[in-house]
Amino acid sequence: METIYPLRNKRIPIIHASPDTIFFGDYPIPVQISSHHLAWFNELSGDRSAGHAIKELLAQHGQEIDHIEYAAKALISHGLKSAALLDLHALPTLARWTGEAGSGQKRAGDPTASAQTHAQLVYSDSDHVAIAQLIDLRAETPIAIVGTSPLAHQLREIATQENWQVTTSELGAACVIFVSESHPDVCDHDNVLGTRRTHLHVAARHGGSVIGPLVTPGETSCLRCAYLHARDRDPNMPQRTIDWRNSQRFACTDPHISAMSAHFALLVVRAWMDGWDMGDTAWEASLPLGQFIPTPRPVHPLCGCKLGKSPTHLD
Repeated sequence: METIYPLRNKRIPIIHASPDTIFFGDYPIPVQISSHHLAWFNELSGDRSAGHAIKELLAQHGQEIDHIEYAAKALISHGLKSAALLDLHALPTLARWTGEAGSGQKRAGDPTASAQTHAQLVYSDSDHVAIAQLIDLRAETPIAIVGTSPLAHQLREIATQENWQVTTSELGAACVIFVSESHPDVCDHDNVLGTRRTHLHVAARHGGSVIGPLVTPGETSCLRCAYLHARDRDPNMPQRTIDWRNSQRFACTDPHISAMSAHFALLVVRAWMDGWDMGDTAWEASLPLGQFIPTPRPVHPLCGCKLGKSPTHLD
């Protein structure tokens, strides 16, 4: 507890279940708490260690010291797990650079702390230090966005606003997002099959959009697999692809579908950064509501993108 400097995170509200039982927002574990402990918890400001703060609480209430100390430690533990507390000694690097000389409230008040709050809620089983490292990993992982369509510009704008590290060089990117506008089922980028970096295809036109698959070369299905499966379903796919690409200069996309596609594509890449298996799947959406629905994108047996893998990996 001496290395934890707890700061009350007001983004997570106190929800009263009874006079002596609370929940920290949507955190599912109820916490037994007295009015003295609650007042002490809400005043934690990150300016002293958890051990020091507990000693101050014990000095105020001299009776039942063991019970008070146990309850305080449990509060801090649940607080960190639920993001109702942040540890000023385990903030992401971006947050530490923000107002370093200022108060704990100032340093934890930037958008990075909001990201830390959301990540802790998603990964509630993870240690709060690991969550801070996860936020840093997201910030330090460069992406490249390839394309000139309005959707590609939206992707760059949103990613920049949300503090993604966007590079103009595919060679410096950990993940490349290829944006097409000819048709949701058509890739406009002839060089995509040659890239050895993880990449995501994003395509939209009119009222439809397809995000994916996210390709890790040699590990997951690729865009050639998707094309071969489409050709199996429709032998005229080669001519359709040519005709759609020839009409690219007249492409237009519903602005809501375009905006939703940009946000959803970044969610897919962020989930991949966090360690989720996002391969062998695409997400399709169309008007009127634009709900993205996952669809399988399996390896095609004639593609060869996973040559050298055992047959069990080709199912």
